[in-house]
Amino acid sequence: MEVDPPREVPRFGDQVLVDLPRTRWDHRQGSLHEIRHEAGQPSQGFVYLDCKVVRFPLARLRIT
Repeated sequence: MEVDPPREVPRFGDQVLVDLPRTRWDHRQGSLHEIRHEAGQPSQGFVYLDCKVVRFPLARLRIT
């Protein structure tokens, strides 16, 4: 049985860890709700944290 290689980019429903030093959200873990890619803008990830959806740069989310 083959094992899939680890993914670098999170997908909808993944458990992710927020990597934003010096903020109240650093090292918080939540479920990825949505990803948005808009022309000319950095990709954004929307994560369920503390019963709300919070937006972060996708590059700052790590799959757990």
